[in-house]
Amino acid sequence: AGSYQQTGAARTGAGAANYTLAGTVNTPGTLTIAKADATVTANSATVIYSGRTEGVAGFTATGLVAGEPEAALSSVTTSGGSGRNVGTYVHTASGTDANYNLSFVAGALRIDRRDLSTWQGGSGEWGDASKWDAPPDGSNVSAVRIPAGAAGADPVVVTFGPGSQPTALESLVNEQTLVLSAPGLAVLQVANRGELRVSAGQALDLTSRAIAGNGVLRNDGVLTLAGTSISNEVFNAGAVTASGSNTVGPVTNSGSFGLVDGTTTISHGTFTQSRGLTVLGRSGSTAGVEAAVLALPAGARADIDGGEFRGTGTVGGDQYVGGAQLAPGFSPGSQKKGGNLNLSPQ
Repeated sequence: AGSYQQTGAARTGAGAANYTLAGTVNTPGTLTIAKADATVTANSATVIYSGRTEGVAGFTATGLVAGEPEAALSSVTTSGGSGRNVGTYVHTASGTDANYNLSFVAGALRIDRRDLSTWQGGSGEWGDASKWDAPPDGSNVSAVRIPAGAAGADPVVVTFGPGSQPTALESLVNEQTLVLSAPGLAVLQVANRGELRVSAGQALDLTSRAIAGNGVLRNDGVLTLAGTSISNEVFNAGAVTASGSNTVGPVTNSGSFGLVDGTTTISHGTFTQSRGLTVLGRSGSTAGVEAAVLALPAGARADIDGGEFRGTGTVGGDQYVGGAQLAPGFSPGSQKKGGNLNLSPQ
């Protein structure tokens, strides 16, 4: 594109003398080549989250003439289109060209959430990216699996510690030992076939959550149950607070187990207390304190062999007491029994 001068022609050849040219000889003319219109579109790409920084580069162009390739637009560059976490990252093109009027259309890099991230190594910290096929931090992964090892392999302990990034998951399958020693792991549904351990000083809120599987939930911290379903065996040496409707597997309590209101059902096995405290009802209140129920269906029972068992709620099943303090608890009223009460000598 551009303007090009053309000069007038001189008289030459046979008979040139017989002619007089009108106008001024050698008056220049002009050839103007206008710029063509072209559209430059930055490239786009969609990838699955991998834990690595992803990127998209380059562009395409329409409207180029005479078969010219995109490489003819040597001054056009792109920027952006790079990221690590799930999301959309804008990719833009810019520049000018001597032969084209350029218009630009942005592209994008889209990183989609990964369906599953699997633990790859032996014992270690959750936040160690080298232990995963893709590190499940933030909201980048839907589900996590910590698989069982081969027969004879050393046990694996995975620790969600202070160096772990906050993580939100839809589901987690644990077949080893997972230790929660720092806050920040939020899971909608857990299948625990190994051991899930809440360290002292930590809190696990299982409101409207479910833990399935035949594993063990070991609590040394603070556990909140509200609309919770747990099929695991529960060992509590910390503090449990239960309200609303809950279902749990066998319980061994040596800490504090408080049933504030609603019904907590032992789905199978035994509610066992060797030491510690179990409270039925809301401490310090006289209104509705009898609403708390520890339900023990057929085949389930409560063995209170130590510590204190008190409150004004209801034990809905057989209760065996030996070597423990069975207190009526909060005034007025006393505990109600939905089954047999068996007292053994200390």
